[in-house]
Amino acid sequence: MDQNFSLMAQSRANYYTAGSPVQFVRVELLKGDTTGEVAVCLTFKNVGTEPLTGLVVHFKCKDAAGQVLCEDDFYYEQLNAQPGAVFGSDDAVYVSDTPVSSVEVEQDRAFLNGRGVDLRNYKRVRLNMPRVLPGSIAKTLQQRTGNVQLTCVPQDTEYGWFCACGAFHPNEENTTVCSECGGDRAGIRCRNARMAERESQRIRRGNSRMTESDREEQKMKVNEYQKLAMTTLNPALDKKDVLINSVMGLCGESGEAIDIVKKWMAQGHELDKEHLVKELGDIAWYLAEAATALDISLEDVFKGNIDKLKSRYPEGFETQKSLIRTEEDK
Repeated sequence: MDQNFSLMAQSRANYYTAGSPVQFVRVELLKGDTTGEVAVCLTFKNVGTEPLTGLVVHFKCKDAAGQVLCEDDFYYEQLNAQPGAVFGSDDAVYVSDTPVSSVEVEQDRAFLNGRGVDLRNYKRVRLNMPRVLPGSIAKTLQQRTGNVQLTCVPQDTEYGWFCACGAFHPNEENTTVCSECGGDRAGIRCRNARMAERESQRIRRGNSRMTESDREEQKMKVNEYQKLAMTTLNPALDKKDVLINSVMGLCGESGEAIDIVKKWMAQGHELDKEHLVKELGDIAWYLAEAATALDISLEDVFKGNIDKLKSRYPEGFETQKSLIRTEEDK
């Protein structure tokens, strides 16, 4: 049965495969308008110097509980992907009637002008994804360039550069024009730098006139965080899957935080505060997800905890009251 598919969610690859002529770009989840089935589509880019005629990849799809729904190879055949071209988004590697929560991709073999190249030994390098532009700067940049895809801070790394649309271009690609949005590298960076400086000056002028109450008003409220964080929640998950994913995520990210502190306490490492702060942010995200699954606001969760602590320690912490608790106080 023919049906149309609409985009549910997409995620860019957070790594770069050093030296490989083929780079994994993103995964997209599409939903059928008739059956509700979920189609998994993968996008790749030819960053080499020769036309790409074929690609073999291995993929694994999992649900919210981490159970494998499908693990298989997929063959992209009869390609004519020229250097700099992106491809693959029109081919569904897997169609499922069960919500897909995560997709793992391994590149196996590429064919350059018919010549096979083993991709399995290329090492991945984790990328720090670009920051999102402030709304006012993004809007101005989009208006001045006519490109509505520009939402990120353009940046250079030792491995390549990020366009303001979020696309990563490794050094191997050797290009100054984004293959995804068509933006010019130097032009976008120049415009963004000028607008960022103007915005910074405007904020400095505004801050000099702000009262303490104004500054308090600008602080992000907890429910605002919950609302913003949940815009990145996988829409394919039902309430049960969201709850399961949240408590599993809380355990996993707490373990990551524990590992950082363990290395500091027991293995002679410097305390990696920046990494620890990121893990705390991930814990906050999963906490917001758990509250959302329970149809409750984070503010109510925090208020309930404060009320419990006030009841337990009305005069502040006391060791005796910590050791001896009533059944209602647990």
